[in-house]
Amino acid sequence: MSLQTAIIVVTSAISGVAGTLAIISYFTDKMDFFFIRLRGGVPKGFLVFITGTNGVGKTTVSKKVARKLGIEYINVNHLRETLRAEEHLFQSNYRYSILKSSSYLLPSSEEFKIQCEVMSPAIKQLSIYLQNMGESSVFDGINISPARLLVSGLSAHYILFVNLQVSEDKQGKEKLLERLNSKNIENKVKERNSYLNNIDKIMATRHVIDEDFATVNEKITSNHNIHTKVIDTTNISAEKVAGMIMSEIRKIR
Repeated sequence: MSLQTAIIVVTSAISGVAGTLAIISYFTDKMDFFFIRLRGGVPKGFLVFITGTNGVGKTTVSKKVARKLGIEYINVNHLRETLRAEEHLFQSNYRYSILKSSSYLLPSSEEFKIQCEVMSPAIKQLSIYLQNMGESSVFDGINISPARLLVSGLSAHYILFVNLQVSEDKQGKEKLLERLNSKNIENKVKERNSYLNNIDKIMATRHVIDEDFATVNEKITSNHNIHTKVIDTTNISAEKVAGMIMSEIRKIR
């Protein structure tokens, strides 16, 4: 009897079916990582874009995936803050003012679309640079717009777009509230409370992201190098979500 089989048998005896499934899940995640490494890691210039509304677990999951793969982690919020500091951009294009408006953290659906529009060129330029350098990376950010990135000329080799979300029912909203309430946004209590008081606005942003992914899915039916994945994180851990993304990455190439 192999060690793996023995562990499954013992776990089943102690914890029943739930224990067995947990062990199988653990080994499945490890096997995905093993096979990705066995074939030499991810392809050069491979990019993973993880987006979703506030509170779905983007940052935690993105960092886990980057660490598992041994590739760079990039927070798109840092790009946004850099753009907010560039005064000449606001003088040449009034649309950039959306990044400095009082509602930039909690935009309306239309404001959110404009945010994605003005952020896309910066994300695209960094992505192209990384692809040209053969550097693989995980991007994390709410303003990632797959449709705009692909239209903007991002190279179409080995890209995975991931949309994390919670269900739109009462349970999903409660989970979002729970995560946002426990979130330490650099000790910015006012900012966190603003999120907590605007759950419906956050959920409305999800519809814009869903529409964006639907547009991309229509465009990439014949391109086997671009993949999309939607994951409901309402009832699963960040580790499990990262494992699901690893499984998706294993299929690519």
